[in-house]
Amino acid sequence: MKKTLIYVLACLTAGFAGLRPFSATAADCPGQEMTAYYQEDFESGSATGWTLLMASDGGGWQVNSGQIGHHTNPGSGHWLYASDEVNNDIGTIQLLSPVWDVSAVDGRLSFQARMLFQSFMGKGKLLVSVWDGLVWVPLLEQKDDFLGEVVLDLAPFRNPALQLAFEYQDEGSWGWGFGLDEVKLEGREAQCGDNMCEEGESPESCPGDCPDLGPVHPGWIPIGQDLTGQSVAYTSFNGALSCDDCSIPVSLGFEIDFYGQKLRQVFLNSNGNLTFGAAYTEFVPQAFCLEGPEMIAPFFADVDLSLGGELSYFLDPQGHYFVATWKEVKYFGQGNTEASNTFQVILTDGSIRHVGESLLPAETNIIFQYGDMTWTTGTASGGIGGFGGHAATVGVNFGDGVICQDYGTFFKPGFTYTGNSQDLACPPNGVDHLDFRSLFFNGAEGEIALPQGLVYFSGTPAATQYHLEWQMDCLDEVDFFLIERGVDSLNFEPLATLLIEPTASAHPGGHFVFTDPDPLNGVSYYRLGQVTGRGVTDYLDTLRLQQSVGPSEEEGNFFLSRVGPNPLQETLNLYFEAKTPTKVRYLLTDMAGRQYVQGEFDAQTGSQTFPVRIPNGLASGLYVISCFSGEEKFYRNLVKE
Repeated sequence: MKKTLIYVLACLTAGFAGLRPFSATAADCPGQEMTAYYQEDFESGSATGWTLLMASDGGGWQVNSGQIGHHTNPGSGHWLYASDEVNNDIGTIQLLSPVWDVSAVDGRLSFQARMLFQSFMGKGKLLVSVWDGLVWVPLLEQKDDFLGEVVLDLAPFRNPALQLAFEYQDEGSWGWGFGLDEVKLEGREAQCGDNMCEEGESPESCPGDCPDLGPVHPGWIPIGQDLTGQSVAYTSFNGALSCDDCSIPVSLGFEIDFYGQKLRQVFLNSNGNLTFGAAYTEFVPQAFCLEGPEMIAPFFADVDLSLGGELSYFLDPQGHYFVATWKEVKYFGQGNTEASNTFQVILTDGSIRHVGESLLPAETNIIFQYGDMTWTTGTASGGIGGFGGHAATVGVNFGDGVICQDYGTFFKPGFTYTGNSQDLACPPNGVDHLDFRSLFFNGAEGEIALPQGLVYFSGTPAATQYHLEWQMDCLDEVDFFLIERGVDSLNFEPLATLLIEPTASAHPGGHFVFTDPDPLNGVSYYRLGQVTGRGVTDYLDTLRLQQSVGPSEEEGNFFLSRVGPNPLQETLNLYFEAKTPTKVRYLLTDMAGRQYVQGEFDAQTGSQTFPVRIPNGLASGLYVISCFSGEEKFYRNLVKE
């Protein structure tokens, strides 16, 4: 059952404890410009529209350029504040904002303020609440000193009489107080069609921006099955002993390329992440880039396995992949609520091209997959009812504090997703965005692997024609391909277009072949472009081919003119020419260098064909056929669908 709460974003100055700092404010996140409905900087010397409730002992609010203890206004000029320097032992003091009618704001709604809160010896507390039209709802309780900007998401509380209440308690001891400046209430109207699922949008109201991916999930691997759907035995985490904040080492049996490192052991940590080199049992998530652990985080949050759910994993006996699944796991401090999260991570050696019915983007070796996600935060991480507090983190982290791929942080319900905190400076997103979704990462580069990527673009020169071929992962936005030709890499002219045929296949990609029947003399350059339904051309790759009529005196004795069929079938034919009899060695490998076929044959003088038998059960993916004759070497890319 989904819950509706709020979130808090704080951008803090260094040296202050409390809420976790972000690199920028929510206003930097891409999207429609925010509209300000109310602004107040108190430069007039008054707090018009604000209700200032005095303490019983006479302590009160000030509007001037004074300070709290030794600390000055975090904004500029005049500000509104209450300080024990004015009147000691003020007890409890309250402040009510003006009343705002925000019932017609369709998109995101937030309240921003520059705040300064100081306590002395741990004595002092700030409480912020919002009027939702019926009752006061707590938004923030802060006991640690902070200085900076706080952003409160008020979207769930839209009503004709929205109001905020601030309460400072010195808890019976001399404290420094609380103040605020540069107050702003602003909103952003949701705009369907901008490819962002914003506050106020949903799969029902804006399915293009907020796709509902569930509950059918073509790539999900159930516990008890391998990647092909065969029944296998999984291993229970920690020997099936329930625990909280624990870790176990797992020897993968293969190498995973993680930021250029070839690693063979991983630590499976209960709190929704994997690390290399050492266990990691920290339960309070932090946004990437994080200094310290080298981490792969499908959902770094405070999981408590002692409350139920299941964590188990499977190692491919052939040594190609590892699967770990968190099934219906709970959060720390959950109590009796029914919330649970289901998600999994798959690591591969790079040879895997399909997971279930999903064709993986090129270079993918890390996959995150999600079931139903219904919470983000444990109570020890500042969460209330499973939301708020320190946001859950999704992504991969190199560990130097600089390099990472931050997909995003999540600490509220809903489908809102506008980006990440590292590159786009977005506030945390809605966890329902992850429901039944798959995320693909190129771990070697530490970046998201896009399904629209070109797998390869290659060509084979022959005596009278050139054969071009390429593989695409996804054709969702491609109307047709544009093939251009030029005498150099800068000047091209259109050569042909290739329409995309509709397909009912479960795999959205495809393999394409084009033959240039009349190539240029000498060197030809080919450029491949994809044209979308909006008429936009994206150029994918450029290829250089040099005309050859076979082995010349300069080129040597042996020449591999072409191979086929491609995609691979039961037999692969090698088409070649030789000036004199020679011995040829051939080798079929995957992109990781593993050998599947090898052999030799005697080539006679002239043009010939040699058949190579492809083994049964060869997995889908990319392969390379290599031919060696003396000092001559030829390589051709192949694909197995």
